[in-house]
Amino acid sequence: MKKWISVACGLLFLGMISVLPLHAKADVQMPLKQGSLEASYNVKIWQATMKQLKTQPGIKKVIVPKGTYYFNTTLNVPSHIKLSGIHAKESNIVFSKLVTGLKVEENKNAREGIIQAENVTIENLNIRFQSGLKGAAFASLIEVSPKFDEQNYKNYKAFRNITIQNNKLDMKEKGSSIINLGRIEHLIVKNNEVKNSGLQNGISVEFTNDALFKGNIIDKVGRSGIQLYRSNGSPKKTDKIVIEGNTVTNWMQRFGKYNFEKSKANHITPDIMSDAGIDSYGPNNQNVYIQNNTLSAGKINQSLPDNLALLKKIWKKSLSK
Repeated sequence: MKKWISVACGLLFLGMISVLPLHAKADVQMPLKQGSLEASYNVKIWQATMKQLKTQPGIKKVIVPKGTYYFNTTLNVPSHIKLSGIHAKESNIVFSKLVTGLKVEENKNAREGIIQAENVTIENLNIRFQSGLKGAAFASLIEVSPKFDEQNYKNYKAFRNITIQNNKLDMKEKGSSIINLGRIEHLIVKNNEVKNSGLQNGISVEFTNDALFKGNIIDKVGRSGIQLYRSNGSPKKTDKIVIEGNTVTNWMQRFGKYNFEKSKANHITPDIMSDAGIDSYGPNNQNVYIQNNTLSAGKINQSLPDNLALLKKIWKKSLSK
């Protein structure tokens, strides 16, 4: 009974949002509840809040209050939302399942080539997976990208005016890339602390124009720190990609072992696997400026974790024969 009362109070709060006058610009603080047992409640509050705000004009600021809040499914962030914590040390979002965390919501009724979402900011949040989660998933903590399609080389944009800044992101060595970005026009990713990706990158980006990656600290990632996958930038001056003043350390921590074992299982001779701290992978990356970044792959004679794991696995097999 107590649980139903708390949900009702939250929904009553949302009803108050809907009757605000159209010119009102008041910030909206979500009535989330702390504790790992409140994940389902918090999801309902989040979904109802965003649904209500989509009907209001202009850019709305939504505040995640001080505290630690658990969620068990992906949280959509629609257009014209400025999602803010109090501070990245104080406003914590924890996912208790291996799911994509925050996802900018697409307008699925829009045809290919039409902007599906715009004017979204995600800032001042501490976003992470719960420690000790089992299994594997192709998931990110922040995703601004349509469904990935390896065969789709059409260079269209789906998102516009996206800012991700002043966040702390920790994937606990699970999932794929921490920040997954694609088909964006006008992008800012700055002053984030990004660490412990799964098999892939700290930041992955494709089919994006006019982007700034600045002042990010990226550590202990599965593959590259920042990877420009394909078709980023164009010859137009306004479409340039700037990667400036970032610090990337300890990359290529997990993907090598995965690549080695997958190649072997498919009867492909395993080869040397390497990636860069900042990687313009290609094809068709153009007008890219990479400047004043600090890269450190590790210490002299330091072994990569996945190399050590492979050696240990092979050594065990040889002893068992």
